[in-house]
Amino acid sequence: MVCARIFLASPYDGMQLIYEVLKKTNGDTQGDAFVNAAKGMSWESPRRPMTIDPDTRDVIHNIYLRKVERAKGELWNIEFATVEMVKDPDKAARE
Repeated sequence: MVCARIFLASPYDGMQLIYEVLKKTNGDTQGDAFVNAAKGMSWESPRRPMTIDPDTRDVIHNIYLRKVERAKGELWNIEFATVEMVKDPDKAARE
C-alpha cells in the first residue's frame, strides 16, 4: 500500500501545480509565463510540504525515514526522522 500512495501522490502534485499556475497566470498557458509562475510555488501535498525550486525548477520536499516495527501484533512503518526540504542531490552538489 505504501508504494501505491507514492504513485498516487505524484499525479496529485502535478495537477495541484497546474491548477495553481493557471490561477496565477489567469489561464495563460504560454511556456515562459507558465514556467515563471511555477518557480518558487509551494503547496501542501499528500506527501506534506512541496516547493518548486525557483533556480532549477525541481521539486523540493521532505524525506521521511521509517522503520518497520511490530505493534499490537501487526507490522507498522514508524517514522523516526525527517530530512527537511531536500533538493536534487546531484544539482545541490554542483551549487
